[in-house]
Amino acid sequence: MKTYDPQLQKTELEKLKLQKLEKMEVLSTRKLWEEVFSEDSREFVDYYYSDKASENTAFVLKDREEIISMLHLTPYQAVLRALQRKEENVSYIVGVATKETWRHKGCMRKLLREAFLELYKRKEPFAFLMPADPEIYRPFSFEYIYERKEYFLHEGKLSEEKLVWLAEDNSRSLSLQDNQGETCTIRLANANDIGKLASFAQAVSEEQYDFYLNHTEQYFKVLIKETESQKGGIFLLERQEKLSAYAVCALDGKAPFFQELLYKEEEKPLVEMIFLEQEKRKPVIMARVMHTETMLSMLESQVEKELILEIEDKDIPANEGVFLWNAGKGYSRAGRLAVKENTEMKVRIKASIGELTKQIFTGSCGNPALEEAWQGVCVYVNGNINEIV
Repeated sequence: MKTYDPQLQKTELEKLKLQKLEKMEVLSTRKLWEEVFSEDSREFVDYYYSDKASENTAFVLKDREEIISMLHLTPYQAVLRALQRKEENVSYIVGVATKETWRHKGCMRKLLREAFLELYKRKEPFAFLMPADPEIYRPFSFEYIYERKEYFLHEGKLSEEKLVWLAEDNSRSLSLQDNQGETCTIRLANANDIGKLASFAQAVSEEQYDFYLNHTEQYFKVLIKETESQKGGIFLLERQEKLSAYAVCALDGKAPFFQELLYKEEEKPLVEMIFLEQEKRKPVIMARVMHTETMLSMLESQVEKELILEIEDKDIPANEGVFLWNAGKGYSRAGRLAVKENTEMKVRIKASIGELTKQIFTGSCGNPALEEAWQGVCVYVNGNINEIV
């Protein structure tokens, strides 16, 4: 892999124009998307640029008027199990791409740092992404926070052919019998199911997960279009028209790809009858704390805590500093300490922003002082983030 040489490439980068795009302006990035992500189908790209891209903020680098590098920020709402499950705006970093002739010249580094500054100004607690190669993003303090469960079909109950048959017409349904002889049906979701899906996802997510993306009606409206562009859909498992589970599935690959499978705990035997879960989970989502004070203020501790954290963040200088964090059951407060404030009598814990991210979302970070201080603090290890775009 070629390495980035800031001195060698500085002159070339200075020739490029950095621009922030919003709303319909983002549609101008389609040519570069199609060039770099050539594996995406025409149907998928059509969906993305008709239903998704205009919601994004994009940062681009231009050589004269040609976009040669880009990065998209897609907005979501994250819910964390703390302080009555507070919602916060977060961004999904996606569409990071550079024209082949401009690669290894520092374009991505420049765009990432510009995006970081934007997210810091917005006071977003963290951002997340799905890396093609995690080693690209680790130097920018991204850490894995989520492993996806991998599912396959139990061919004896539901074959790929039947799933494709269902996806071809949302008026079709199949009847299945569970191990107790009770009947359930499986069918493809349509626009009339959006309210039902949102209510179901909210209830199950609140019960089962420490953190998750808020599955609103708008979320499902877009998700149905996304999966349609992948020749799949959202498949509903119902008993007497009441939703027991749903599976988000793409069918444009060599095998069905299940992006998400959400079900009531009491329906686990039914789900296991149809879907086979692989023992090994695949790390898919990396994240990074973007605004330390906002992130700390979302956390909760089972015991009273007063910590002084000295945070290092080489990519967001404004996010560096010394922070006082007080937390307990039902409350959490974080604020920046002035350099001259006397903290000599209190223990100061030094940590990088990557270590803080990893500690919050995995419960360990390789920093013994931070790990010890974190005892009793809620850790967000059980999450549900299943995003592709």
